[in-house]
Order: sequence, then C-alpha cells, then structure tokens
Amino acid sequence: MTPDDIRQARARAPRTRPRDFAEGLGIAEAALVAAFAGPQVVRIAAAPDRLLPLAAGLGEALALTRNGSAVEERHGRFEGYDPKAARLYGPEIELHLAPAHWVHGFAVTEPTAKATKRSLQIFDAAGDAVHKIHLTEESDVAAFGRLVESLRLADQSDHLPLAPRAPEPAVVPRLKLRRLSPEAVTHLLEQSAARGIGLRIAVGNPGCTQIYSGPVLSILPAGYWINVMDPRFNLHLRTDHLAQVWLTGQSAAPTLQALDGSGRLILQIDARPASLALWQEMVGTLDCAQGMPSQK
Repeated sequence: MTPDDIRQARARAPRTRPRDFAEGLGIAEAALVAAFAGPQVVRIAAAPDRLLPLAAGLGEALALTRNGSAVEERHGRFEGYDPKAARLYGPEIELHLAPAHWVHGFAVTEPTAKATKRSLQIFDAAGDAVHKIHLTEESDVAAFGRLVESLRLADQSDHLPLAPRAPEPAVVPRLKLRRLSPEAVTHLLEQSAARGIGLRIAVGNPGCTQIYSGPVLSILPAGYWINVMDPRFNLHLRTDHLAQVWLTGQSAAPTLQALDGSGRLILQIDARPASLALWQEMVGTLDCAQGMPSQK
C-alpha cells in the first residue's frame, strides 16, 4: 500500500484511533504516521540518548507506553535519564529502555477544533509503537519546536522502510508461587485502591517498559477493559487477554505477572516497600485455585 493509498483511506475514516485504523488496514502504525510527512509530521532521530535529554526541556508532559493488551499513561517530567543504564528515573516517570528498538521517530502536530495536539512518537524497526510523549497544556511549546529542529532528519520521505516483525519470546514465570484467575487482577486493583496500597505497575513492550509507582484511586470497568482513571495516572487493561496470571518471586515480596495467550507479559504489579505488609496480607487472602478472596 502506497503512502497515497494510506492518506486516501485515512480521509474516509479520520476519527478512528490511529492504532486501530492501522491494524484494520493491515499496515504498521508507523507507516500511517509517515504517510503524512510534511509540515505537521516531521521525521526525527529516535535514539533515546538524543531524544530524552531534549524531552526534559518540555517540562510537564504525558508519557505513554503500551503493548497489545495494556496502556500506561503518566504525567510528569522527563528527568533523570541515565544513558549508561538506558533508564529514566524521574520523580514521576520511570522508563527502562532497550535502545536498539528505538528506530523510527516522528514529531506530530495535529490541529483540532479545540486545540493543537503535539507529540513525539517512537516506533521499532517493524513500525510498532515503542513510546510516545504527548504535550499537555503545561508543556513548553517553544522547547518542542527546538527539539524538532535539533532532531530533524534529512530524509523526510513519506515512505518508511520497515523490517518484518520479530516474534516476541514468551515469558516463563520464575519462582511460581500460585496461579490466579484472571479476575484476580481486577480484585487486587480494587482492593489496593480501597486500602491505599502503594503499587508498582509495569507495562512494556520489547523497546520500553514504563513503571508507575504510587497508589491507585479510581478503578472503572468498561466492557472487557479495566481502567485506572486517576488525575496523573491512567491504566487501561484488556481483561479478555489475560490467559495466565501468576504470583511469582519470593513469598515475602510476591509479584503479580499477567500473560496473554502467547505467553507474552502484559503487565506486572508489586508493592512499594512502605506497602509491602499490606500487599502480602491482601494476596494472602486469595484462594490458590481461583485467585479470588478466600472464605476461610
């Protein structure tokens, strides 16, 4: 499919979410973005060693990392990047990176009826999303402009060469403690909100894992989705994709791991040190067979 074909198809379905539109069209999401290369879509260097130090200048922004079953969104500043460790340890945003997967980068400016949306979007060699940075009302728009000019590539073609998608290896949970039912994930989120338990929630893909550290407050189901809808943190999880749910690790500090039908990790949840005792107590009430509260 040519870039012109993509643009014509998009014109017929302008409101469909980009990821859903690309999937329905049978193309990579990055190919959709690249098809609109021009004044509002600029191809930029994607390497995190170049991008993230400049992203710190944006001030307040929204970090978004997803896989096929979960999306994690966090407001904060892109501070504390350590290039040697390939990790970002900010007060609110924590990212663990695999820089080899940061291949294609775009700066996108999208005028809408209400406001102009600006974002930085990173994709891997196959064109799958690795990480996105969305500007907010508090972000520094001038810094965004400087970043774009600093990272602008000479090649601004609307055609994006993509590699075949590499199979993502299945995860084998280590030190299995108990297998839980899929419903246990929603139960643990709801109970953590009710009891004020500080969590660490990790959602990732081969190129980036984003970790939220803190309490969850508002847990809202919507069909097969379970959502955390807090002022500075959102989590969207497809519960119908939960094929295996395990408690793993040491019994003193158990971790919940959720896998999809192909054995790929969807998300991981454990407790912050200050909430470990409450977390241990809560997971201890789960029945081994069903993964729901024990009636004992």
